[in-house]
Amino acid sequence: MVLRRSSEINFILMNWPGKFNWNEAQAKQIVTSDLLRQWLGTDLDTEALPHGPLTPLLQYQVNSRPRRYTALTTGGRLIAVVDKSELATRTTEEVLHRQLA
Repeated sequence: MVLRRSSEINFILMNWPGKFNWNEAQAKQIVTSDLLRQWLGTDLDTEALPHGPLTPLLQYQVNSRPRRYTALTTGGRLIAVVDKSELATRTTEEVLHRQLA
């Protein structure tokens, strides 16, 4: 039997979570600054940068930090954590792709 795409997607969404013994509501965890420090240890730069568009200036600021991970905050609230290694890799890939395309 051939299902329409929307029916197939609905079927998957309705039945997939029950296939595993996992519940997002039970597994989710509020990330506190203490937990973040515990998980990332000395790789976390504790001097945060302001969150905003990923401009060349912000990319430079993240990449010039001494630690691998940098917190981006707004009003003292954690918005994101940037992995400078991943940022550098993606930025390089984008530049090379544009030059070679």
